[in-house]
Amino acid sequence: IWLDSAPDDREALSTSAQALLAAGQLRAAFARLQQLLEQGDQPPFQLIAIQASPLADDERQLLLQDFQQLLQRHPHNEALLVGTGLLMEQQ
Repeated sequence: IWLDSAPDDREALSTSAQALLAAGQLRAAFARLQQLLEQGDQPPFQLIAIQASPLADDERQLLLQDFQQLLQRHPHNEALLVGTGLLMEQQ
């Protein structure tokens, strides 16, 4: 509800990302963190990659594609670089 009423609120986005991460909805959590990144924050993308190891290969591949696409726009983002590396290592 909070995020619905304030879709650009950084705290709401962060809280939503944490809840999605805890629920195992990694791509949805990634989308929330992406919104935070676009607002100038430095979200912990590597936390998503760390939790991706139990995913099926095809789900992990989709998540890796998400990371790689965002990394093209933010090539120096350390959390994205680490997260991409972790996902590649899990292949």
